[in-house]
Amino acid sequence: MRTDSPQPLGTTFWFTITISPPVSTTITLTFTKPDGTVYVTTGAEPRPGFEVYDFYYTPDMVGNWTVIASWPGNDQLEGAVSEPATFRVIPAKLPSNFSDIRLSSDRITIGDSITVSGRLNPPISGARITLMFVPITAGRSNEFRYTLTDENGSFSFTFKPMYTGEWKVYVSWEGNENYAAASAYGVPFFVEEKKLPVMEIAIGGVAAAVLVIFFLLRRRRT
Repeated sequence: MRTDSPQPLGTTFWFTITISPPVSTTITLTFTKPDGTVYVTTGAEPRPGFEVYDFYYTPDMVGNWTVIASWPGNDQLEGAVSEPATFRVIPAKLPSNFSDIRLSSDRITIGDSITVSGRLNPPISGARITLMFVPITAGRSNEFRYTLTDENGSFSFTFKPMYTGEWKVYVSWEGNENYAAASAYGVPFFVEEKKLPVMEIAIGGVAAAVLVIFFLLRRRRT
């Protein structure tokens, strides 16, 4: 049997039981709980070919568990009992979340930077925050950046986009031994093309016109 462990209380474990030679039968699973009590059940689901059976179970207690699989045999084959498989259930993690996710602006010009800030709850100091900047235009790669929270759980990161168009930034934390992972929905912003300096061109044109007129007037007086 294969078990996935350890996992927090409330997780559904997946067990696979292999029978050789393949046979269609009823599998019995005997679970020994951390407090010594025993739970016996049947109902493993066979895959095509009847060689591998799957069983799903959600433990109701924290600690070390043991499970044994068995089948009674039939007219041609004797029954069999598996070796014990152990797995561990750990306390459920407490929830975490983000709040006050903000951008310094929702619209910037290419070449400028944008600052993302927010707070991790509960306030954990030194938590590694992942920021995924996603250019919406197809064919462009996501960009990942990382920063750490301060003693209040707050963080801030300044990013300089390389492309114009719509972007979204996603914020996440992978969690730790006590708190579950947290993530925030994508916050959109837009990066515009640089605009031409219209006023500078107009002023330059006026100055040139004045010089030409002055030169012509001087020529006529001589």
